[in-house]
Amino acid sequence: MKILLKSEIKMKSWIYNNCGTHLACDARMPCAVVCLLLLLAANCCGSADRKLDASCTYRAAVVEHVQVSTIQQDDAQITMCKNLHVYKMKVIEAAAQNASIVVFPEYGITGTIPAERNVALSWLEEIPQPDDPNYPTPVCIQNKHGALYLACAVQPPAHSYFVFKALQCMAQVYKVMIVANMGEVEYCQPLSSSAATSPVPSLAPSSLTPQSTTAISAGNCPADGRYHFNTNVVFDDYGRLLVRYRKQHLFAEPAFDTPSFSEPGIFTTDFGSFATFTCYDINFYYSSAAVVFQNNISNVAVPINWADALPVSLPLQTFSGWALGTGVNVLAANIRTETQSGSGIFSGISGDMAYVYDVDGTSTELLVADIPCHKQTNRVSKGERLQSNKTEMHKKERKPERENRNTNKKKNSKRNVKSISVTKVIAEKKATSSKYFQNDVLGVLFNFTYLEESSGNLTVCSLDLCCKLDYSAKDALFSGETYALGVYNNLYNTSDNFEDPFWWQVCVLLKCADSPNSNRSTACGQPVYQAKTTFESFKMSGNFWVKFISPSILVDKARSQGKVDLELSPLGEWGFDNQKEVMYSLKGVNDALVSATLQVFEPDKHDSSKGLDVECYCKQV
Repeated sequence: MKILLKSEIKMKSWIYNNCGTHLACDARMPCAVVCLLLLLAANCCGSADRKLDASCTYRAAVVEHVQVSTIQQDDAQITMCKNLHVYKMKVIEAAAQNASIVVFPEYGITGTIPAERNVALSWLEEIPQPDDPNYPTPVCIQNKHGALYLACAVQPPAHSYFVFKALQCMAQVYKVMIVANMGEVEYCQPLSSSAATSPVPSLAPSSLTPQSTTAISAGNCPADGRYHFNTNVVFDDYGRLLVRYRKQHLFAEPAFDTPSFSEPGIFTTDFGSFATFTCYDINFYYSSAAVVFQNNISNVAVPINWADALPVSLPLQTFSGWALGTGVNVLAANIRTETQSGSGIFSGISGDMAYVYDVDGTSTELLVADIPCHKQTNRVSKGERLQSNKTEMHKKERKPERENRNTNKKKNSKRNVKSISVTKVIAEKKATSSKYFQNDVLGVLFNFTYLEESSGNLTVCSLDLCCKLDYSAKDALFSGETYALGVYNNLYNTSDNFEDPFWWQVCVLLKCADSPNSNRSTACGQPVYQAKTTFESFKMSGNFWVKFISPSILVDKARSQGKVDLELSPLGEWGFDNQKEVMYSLKGVNDALVSATLQVFEPDKHDSSKGLDVECYCKQV
């Protein structure tokens, strides 16, 4: 248990003053230990009050990983072994800094797995159930200095399941919890008679767990007799498997299957309750936020492989905003390449604790931060606003999420205009002013209106979502830069490769890319890395149908001085109100503003089973 108090002296003083000699202590449980456990139970985790206790923290680590080998360079086992060696070095580094938990990125061990299933199989391993009593703890080989020896380092034995065992031994030897992502295979028995004649899998079910030797039966079992899953595993500091979480929502991942049901990614530690999910899952309320709210989760560990998606979905924007909106700690670990970066440790109360954005970086980086212990409570009153009587008329019983996706995917363009009355009102007030325009942002059309003056009030709408902005820019005429207020309120589905489109609501104040004035409308929504304009004050709000809002502000610390220095504006320079669905900065953001964003993922009102008119209209209110 690695709970970090303010100092050892304060801990000893507290024990002396508060415990005395009345505790039931013995040689196995000294008084200091008993008292410390009582302290943690009373002051860190047991109270119904969610206020921040600054004296109770735990140390978290995330790894932004640069893959040292790719699928094109080496075979599966050599690639995975090389990356595991880097993982081991970072675990040692994190353990040396007394980290309690380390989170690694999605696809960090394997890289993108080939789509062809027989080829993909060599990158996958069976993973036992966390509660499997028959699976023994592996013998971890250490050298004379106590360092873990990875068996694959010299000559990886064929299909030895060394990835699972290597991660397990890292946790056991270096006494730190590990959250990692890996490829999983689970064998099943196809029910169709034609499948019986399908080729035998190139790998027979292993003896990793005795229960796995009997293939499971399932009506949707693939013809080759096996499921392929994108899976997170969580090991405690004894090397015990706590969680096997299979990614629910795939993002153009043809090598993998979607699980037919969700195994909960929930686990409990000495320093708080946790959930884990994977990357794209965060865009779906019922696979991410609902898990947090319904189970009183305080911390989320998220392996991601998240590309740069400026201006509104840089990983820093998405995960820092999600942490603030839900009120929980988020540990997000990303892959680093020359075109993507963004990992961090984000507090749901204090904002960003440690993060990195460095597309020029060429090496794996470890981030470490002390995170406040959030006390357990029901967050419904804080994270979810109550729906008014006006909205009750639109509520319907939600069908299973995946069923809605499959049965309605082809009906999006033929939705019932009468299903939401406000849409008809908007349709009757189509704007003709040239100040409103549409432009592509990440493959979909946003509605925009320009900030024409150095201060003012603006509104822009899409369907029944209207975004309002009150602002005052510090630099006259925006230092020659163009800013716009944008809105999106529709399905986000830019490709047939998306198995799961989600409903996305966004209000964004952003700097448009530099361009000749005649073409400036096409520049709004393009990636922007530099800015010069600061704002003395602003207030942005939207009439979202939400469980919570995800707010973020991205700034240019370098002020367009010839280098990329994107950072998150610290929470002290701005604030937000979940219930009023507003973000504001009364005294201004100190650095040049790149974008200020409020976004909502898959609000209930836009469940695909309910039907909506998907035409976009712009109007001024």
